[in-house]
Amino acid sequence: MEEQRLILPGGRYEKGKLIGTGTFAKVYHVRELATGESVAIKVINKDQVKDQGMVDQIQREISATRLLRHPHIVELREVLATKSKIFIWYQPSLHRHPCFP
Repeated sequence: MEEQRLILPGGRYEKGKLIGTGTFAKVYHVRELATGESVAIKVINKDQVKDQGMVDQIQREISATRLLRHPHIVELREVLATKSKIFIWYQPSLHRHPCFP
């Protein structure tokens, strides 16, 4: 699959392969253009979250993940919301997964 720039403010990330999908989100491997660092981005569809009544769950996920600091758990780096999507950037754990070279 050809990589393409992820369209976000500042155009700081290059989108790579799809890592996984869920009911209302997709997770992609992305590379930060300035540093070349690999991160994961979870792209959540706001309409689906609202339709499923999961807004509180997403807010709790973000709040809880911000507090976690452990070498075996991904670290939340940044959250951005647009009119239709929520983007959550995760720093891979120190124990790298094969998706993150």
